[in-house]
Amino acid sequence: MELGVSEKEKTDQAFMKVSFERYISQILSSTELEAHEERLKKINEEARNLSKDEWMYPSIEKLLGNWSQ
Repeated sequence: MELGVSEKEKTDQAFMKVSFERYISQILSSTELEAHEERLKKINEEARNLSKDEWMYPSIEKLLGNWSQ
């Protein structure tokens, strides 16, 4: 009877560890991608809202005058 861990068991353990770490990495990556997409949607929505309110405020060019030329 062997007292130590066999080479096959060591290999299986190493494979499971790598597989688990890769799985976690993929989950984190997809979660980060989803969060990024959600932020982009919010920014796009905010940009649309800003353009709706644009008429309420004078343009910055009008406020500063034509000093850039």
